[in-house]
Parts: sequence; C-alpha cells; structure tokens
Amino acid sequence: MNKREAGKWYLRAAKNGDITAQNEVALFYKIGSPALGFEQNQAEAEKWYRRASEPRTTLSQHERLQLANNYNSGNGIKQDKAKALEMYKELAKEGYAPGQYMLGHYYYYEALRYYEGLGVSQDKVKALELYKQSAEEGFAMAQNNLGIMYEAGEVVHEDKAEAAKWYRKAAEQGECNAMFNLGSMYMNGEGVKRDKTEAFKWYLKAAENDNINACYNVGQMYFWGEGVNKDYVKAAEYYRKAADRGISNAQISLGVMYFVGEGVSKNYDEAYRLWKMAEAQGDTRAPEFIKSYYEVKESLKRQAEAKAQLETARKPKRKAKSSGSNGGFVQGLQQVNEVLSLVSDIAGIFSGRMTTVSSSPPQRVTSSRTGKTYTARKTPRGNCPHCFGSGECPRCASTILRGSENHCRECGGSKICQWCQGYGTD
Repeated sequence: MNKREAGKWYLRAAKNGDITAQNEVALFYKIGSPALGFEQNQAEAEKWYRRASEPRTTLSQHERLQLANNYNSGNGIKQDKAKALEMYKELAKEGYAPGQYMLGHYYYYEALRYYEGLGVSQDKVKALELYKQSAEEGFAMAQNNLGIMYEAGEVVHEDKAEAAKWYRKAAEQGECNAMFNLGSMYMNGEGVKRDKTEAFKWYLKAAENDNINACYNVGQMYFWGEGVNKDYVKAAEYYRKAADRGISNAQISLGVMYFVGEGVSKNYDEAYRLWKMAEAQGDTRAPEFIKSYYEVKESLKRQAEAKAQLETARKPKRKAKSSGSNGGFVQGLQQVNEVLSLVSDIAGIFSGRMTTVSSSPPQRVTSSRTGKTYTARKTPRGNCPHCFGSGECPRCASTILRGSENHCRECGGSKICQWCQGYGTD
C-alpha cells in the first residue's frame, strides 16, 4: 500500500468517527503531508480537531486519552488543563498504562514550567512537588530530575542516597542521563558504596545510548584501567566519539594519544587538528600542546639532517681525505634528543606527571646484536630511561620497537641501544 492510499484509509476512518484517525487527519492538515494526500490547511485541521473533541455517549480508554490530549493542547477545543488532568487521573486509576504515562508526562512538563518559570512565576518548591508526582507515576525523566534536586539539595534537604535511588529507577527504564548520573554516584561513592566496576557499567550503558559525556568517561576508564581492564585502543575509540561531538577534554586526550602513538598510529598532524578544535572552544590547555607540536615539527627537520649525517659517517672514508670534525654530527644527535624530550613531556602532561628516571647499581649488559658487554644501569618498572618510551634511540635516531612494561625493546631498560651501543656509531 502506498502512502496516498494510506491517507485515504485515515480519512475514511475519521469520517466514520474514529477519534484517533480524526486527530491524525487534523495533524496531517496542520503540518501538511502531501505524500499522504493532505495539503496544509489550518481550517481543515481545526475542523477535524473539533470533531475529535465532540461529546460522545461512550468512549474507549484510548479515545478518552485522545480527548484528554486535545484538552491539554487546545487542539480543536478550548484548552482546559484542569479537565485534561482530571481525565489523565481517571485513566491512570483504571490502570490504563498510556494514561499513567500521560499523567506522569503532564506533571513532568508542568514541573518544568514552574522550575524554569515558563509562562508562570518560577516556583521550584511547586516544581519539586510535581516532579515527585510524575516520578511516582513512573515517568523516567521526572525520576532523573528529582534525583538531581536531591543530589544538589535544591529546595529539599540534600540526600545522596535518595538521589541514587531515583537515578536507579530512571536508569533501569533506559533514561541515559540517569545512567550517567548513577555511574557518577558509584564513581565518587556518593549515596552508594564506591564501586568503579559498577560505575563503568552505567557509564558504558549511557555511552551506548549516545550520552557524549559518558563516552569521555568510558574512554578515561579504559585508558587508566579503572573498573575495567586497561585498553588504549578502546580508550581512543570512546575519546573519538566524544571528541567528534565537541567535548574538549576528549579532544585534548585523543590528541595526546596520536602525539605519542598510544592506542592509535602516531600522527602529529591529527593531534594538532584535535588540539585546534579544543582551542576553538576556549580550552586553556590547548595552546601549550599546539606549541609543542610546532617545536616537534621543527625538531623533526633537524632529526632528518642528523640521520643523513649518520649515513655519511658510516660510509668508508678515503685515506687521502681527513674525516674532519664530527662536531656537526654530534650536534645533530643532540637535536634529535629535543624531539624525544618533547614527546616525553607531552606524555607526562597527559598522565599527570612528568617522566622521571630512577637508577640502581651499575651492572654489565651484553648486547644481543654484537655480543659485546657494556656497563649500564638497570631501571625499575617504568618508562625506559634511554628512550623514555618513545621507541627511538636518542643517539643514533634509529627506530626501535617498544617492548613490555614500557621498556624500549632494543635496550631492555639498560640505557644501551643495541643498535648503536649507545655511542652513536655502528
């Protein structure tokens, strides 16, 4: 059946006295629905609203609900909110679920009017009373808002446990803001016993229901391994969802992950793009990160020059020519260290602490590549003190792989790069 044919059946049912069809036809005329065969016509809309509101000897519960809605909105009949409320109460008392929902809906929006002072004098005490009535009818949004008022102690004695109770009732009905709020209660141990696993569960449910603040919190919990196993890839996934929707904290965090190559492929330009988005929103941290981007890009140019010098130094030299001073090469290698230092500092800012180096008594370390033995210092668990978790040797600038426990795989935490032996030469 095509849409125009469906429109004909709506009109036929309306002419036969079906209140639901009459309301639908009135709506089609009101907004205009050419696909169904109804051009916009306010006079026709009013006519069908009046017919839907005409007194009848016997009405079904559904028809009474439609009539109550018309009284509430003033469609086709003089608006009479008191009459609408009376009819909603009757339907709710009869156990008619849609009537109970609409009663909760009525109280909720009346509460909003009093809370915000929309068309009435602002009265938050009245709003609280109406939210309670709506919440007790099972209306999830009212339950969440009632929880907010108890949590904040707004015109009612602050009661975190009572707030958590109402958040839970709403969250169990699928209200995503309540899911987020309940997750925060568990995260902070307010009104409930602190439980990060439970907090993660509710944050994740809220994130899956498109709550963008929950997306950021889920990213945070995956990154730090709080309430869930640490997973940088998942952290980046949820940071991205929040960043794409304008959460500056997520833009900063995801930018740092791109900058240091954690959970995503290292990409300085993507980090810059995200930090610029955060800066445009007024995030005061962004300019410092952007400054580091420019410094690293400049240092990378010098790094490329240092690598070129290294290749030249490795080539056999003719006896007739003096090898000359190696000062330029050494200077180039020092410049490479600037890049690693900046990357390390960015990672430190992100984690809330700068990278520190701890030392232990010297010991002999044998290179797996050459078999030679060198004196080096082992480090406790943490970032490799030679490459600072960057995956690059700061002396020869060769790319190396990161191993377990944040140690550079090539030096294993020994400070000796097994490619250049820590001396910048092969």
